[in-house]
Amino acid sequence: MKKPLIDFSAYYVAALIIKARNIVTKMTGNPDFPTPDPALADITTLIDALEKLVILAADGSHSAHDAMIAKRKELELMLRSLGLYVDKIAQGNILIIDRSGFEVSRDFIRGNKADFWVDRGGFPGEIECGCARIKRSHSYVWQFIISETAPTDASVWVLAGVSTQTKMTISDLDSGKKVWIRYCGVLPEGMTPWSKALDIIVG
Repeated sequence: MKKPLIDFSAYYVAALIIKARNIVTKMTGNPDFPTPDPALADITTLIDALEKLVILAADGSHSAHDAMIAKRKELELMLRSLGLYVDKIAQGNILIIDRSGFEVSRDFIRGNKADFWVDRGGFPGEIECGCARIKRSHSYVWQFIISETAPTDASVWVLAGVSTQTKMTISDLDSGKKVWIRYCGVLPEGMTPWSKALDIIVG
């Protein structure tokens, strides 16, 4: 059953602040979550306090840095509690979890990560994708399309970019939308066939 992801330990502190504010924004006035627990106002107070400590710590203050670490842990614990509240409300409904701003647990049936994978990035509206290295290919072309159903018309694909690495980050996407992604390698004699398309809902 799908669940909201409540482990924020891998987030940089700036990304954690952005993510926390996005969750508060999405849950504020959201009819799916009539009585958030903990209260969103309390979470906002913590976010504001953490943001101020980040600024103070940037000046090299050891005490501010220690206070920032402690405040970050406090915010993570509060977000975990809020995630448990979302989980109780959603009961595995991926759309409800998405509307909360929390990430949705993945079961990795979309593709073999060693072959081709898509994942949510560290910021709202961001998608990361990657593939196995193609022999003799020194660059990769990535395309995407926003669609609820699998695309069948080759003309509707949008160029996401060209990378020299086997990874690509696509930004500025609309949260809650389903995005399909595909790629191909560029060989000396031309492009390889396009990969199968994988889909993901933008966080």
